[in-house]
Amino acid sequence: NLFSGSDVTSVYIPATVIDISETTFENADCLTEIICEDGGDYSSVDGVLYNSDKTGIIKVPEAKTEIGEYPEELTEIYSNAFRYSSVKEVNLPESVKHFEESAFSFSKIEKITISETIKEIPEMCFYGSQNLKEVIFPETIKSIGSNAFSNCTSLENIYLPYGLENIDGAAFHCAGLKVVVIPDSVNNIGNYAFGYYSDDDIEFVKAEDFEIQGRSGTVAEEYATENGFAFIDVSPEQP
Repeated sequence: NLFSGSDVTSVYIPATVIDISETTFENADCLTEIICEDGGDYSSVDGVLYNSDKTGIIKVPEAKTEIGEYPEELTEIYSNAFRYSSVKEVNLPESVKHFEESAFSFSKIEKITISETIKEIPEMCFYGSQNLKEVIFPETIKSIGSNAFSNCTSLENIYLPYGLENIDGAAFHCAGLKVVVIPDSVNNIGNYAFGYYSDDDIEFVKAEDFEIQGRSGTVAEEYATENGFAFIDVSPEQP
């Protein structure tokens, strides 16, 4: 935590630097830009820190409020890249194919549009992002990892696309959801994925007013029954 608590707003990284840890810029809440000298192991675009070939975002400065451009080479968002960042809206290019775990954890993101090249939301991906209100999933999403949206307390509505197959344990634990519609393409829902919150002493407390909607005979109904939640059958009426 080299810059933790400092009032530094800009950091210049010379080409001689060969290693930057994940926590180097953590809690540097005045930092708006990271600039890298050409020819080294790191690079920068629009004040954001990348690896040398610009294929992965390493760190978005915590006081940076928007990202104006992304390099065309970008394919990956590294672990903790957006951690504590002040960017409110994220629209990633189609070139991005992979998020690492905790990529957006504890960020101030309010809205994110996920590109169709993303197939999986890894564990802890948006954990603790309490300002997150809107997530636009592509139809290509197949899996949502454990605790991916845990403690996203402002997330009151979510559309889960048909084609989604797996929702791991505690994926939406302590989210702001009151109702969720689960598509019948889902074949697995992990423990405490929906409808649970924490208090001071108990990690998983059932929300008594939580409602699950889905088709009768699917894992949506099974999860609701096993956890004692209200279930609304949204199967189309037969003629």
